[in-house]
Amino acid sequence: MEEKASGGGTELTKGVHDRDLLSLMIKSNMSTTIPPEQRLSTEQMLNQIPTFLIAGHETTANGTSWALFALCNHPKHQTRLRQELIEAFPLDDSVPVTIESLNALPFLEAVVRETLRYHPPVEMSARVAEGDDIIPLDKPYVDRDGNLRDHIEVKKGDHFIIPIMVMNRSTEIWGPDGEVYKYAAFDHSMIPHAQG
Repeated sequence: MEEKASGGGTELTKGVHDRDLLSLMIKSNMSTTIPPEQRLSTEQMLNQIPTFLIAGHETTANGTSWALFALCNHPKHQTRLRQELIEAFPLDDSVPVTIESLNALPFLEAVVRETLRYHPPVEMSARVAEGDDIIPLDKPYVDRDGNLRDHIEVKKGDHFIIPIMVMNRSTEIWGPDGEVYKYAAFDHSMIPHAQG
């Protein structure tokens, strides 16, 4: 099956092997359903290439390294994960490894989620408000002028830093051991109320 997308004098043919991120971005950007003023310029698209490389390569490598580091420091968990994998995928290769079969492994899921919580691929993120807004707060705070505030007023153009790692290790969110690498938060077999 061939499908052609064109725009700006360029014609691209969709085949079996052009499902990489750059090709998909170019084809999506050339779609007639996207208004011209919302399309990325060639320079903007080229500027995304380092993001693809870093986000798709370095973050995966770092996450894998942190997971292996944690398993090395917790031999019992390493043994448990190895056993779960061997039971799911016997060494005789009789069971194919698919994304569905990997997603069905609860302790692997706990290890991945805890690694991403404790060692997030991106430690913080920056954002700029696109419009005025009010953000309600779960807990009020006292501002520097001594006023009790239960919301934050945001103005268009305000800059924010989202401290992902700080939030992921917060004892207010994750409990008194939030600063500790642990699997129990995501491993339902380790939580008494989740077993029934």
